Amino acid sequence: MTRNSFRSIVFWSVALVAVCGPADAQQGQSPRPSPGIVPSSPKSEKQIEQRGKLGLPLNTKVTLKGTVVDGPFKGYDGGPNLRVRYINGVATQKDIQLTLREEFSVRGDSTSDRSERGFRFGESYEIIGHEVGEFVGVNPNSKQIVQAAPRHFHYFFEVEQRRTINPSEFTPDEFVGREALFEGTARTVEGEPSIVAGDWRLIVRPKDDWDDSFVGHRVEVFGKISRSSKPGVYRVEPAIPRLVDLKDQKGRKVSLRGAARSMNGHWWFYYRGQNLYVDNMDKLPDWSAENHFRPMQIDGTLDEADLPDVKDVGRVSAPPLRKHFIVRNASWKPLPPLLAPERLDNANPPW
Repeated sequence: MTRNSFRSIVFWSVALVAVCGPADAQQGQSPRPSPGIVPSSPKSEKQIEQRGKLGLPLNTKVTLKGTVVDGPFKGYDGGPNLRVRYINGVATQKDIQLTLREEFSVRGDSTSDRSERGFRFGESYEIIGHEVGEFVGVNPNSKQIVQAAPRHFHYFFEVEQRRTINPSEFTPDEFVGREALFEGTARTVEGEPSIVAGDWRLIVRPKDDWDDSFVGHRVEVFGKISRSSKPGVYRVEPAIPRLVDLKDQKGRKVSLRGAARSMNGHWWFYYRGQNLYVDNMDKLPDWSAENHFRPMQIDGTLDEADLPDVKDVGRVSAPPLRKHFIVRNASWKPLPPLLAPERLDNANPPW
């Protein structure tokens, strides 16, 4: 055997093992990566642990609690979605929404299947299963003209077991040592500015931003939660209390956290389940068409004016007018994703 022949045999033997793997080469099968593990690149021996929306490796069995809602009308999230509130018994206020799929079910066209698939929208569930992912969408090299999202990696939650449960509200005790957003009625108790709801009370620290005019109104605070020496009484600090209801903020300087929305070139602001106008919104400094659905804070003065419904603008000639809130002298800044309590809408863009 010549030296060149020997080199050729060694080369093809190594290539076969590299492609098939030691065990799979014997069975003629491609190697399968471990659950939740994907190769980093064809040329690399390193592997990357793929994590999903839950922050856990894919295919990790997990118990979730939350509310089932109807998914977006367009795209791959149609039908039952879970708005997650608890992950393995730990409360979370991150805005996590997962598309639910029954394990081993036939995956039809999710964009056309609008049924509840055995779930009841608006009901609370405990669900056991695992998060998975796959590539969906149109190949960028495809010559077929279709109205669909470009190719991307998409997450789903495969349901193994489920049961209905009673809905529950978060309590400060579930977030001790962590930051959280809570709302309740503003009270002054034993000289301490407080937020009261149910059987708990939050003492707001520091007192600097407390306004006595808040008392009796719905107020929210965000900060780190700690226990006091009294049962059912907690502290939140550092916290800036804010009125929640727009009717209580008319004529005031406001800082509203929500998201921008647009349709046919018309822009508005979505806040806690309510649409409101922003003066010359699309003319604000550094405004971009990419701000659609972008979380942001709008600062300005809250006013009220006779305006058409946002759903009628550009679609209805001479639309009827009614009172709408509008932010005057506005400015804006982008925000990280909103917390779940800040997002009160269903999965579909609300009107």
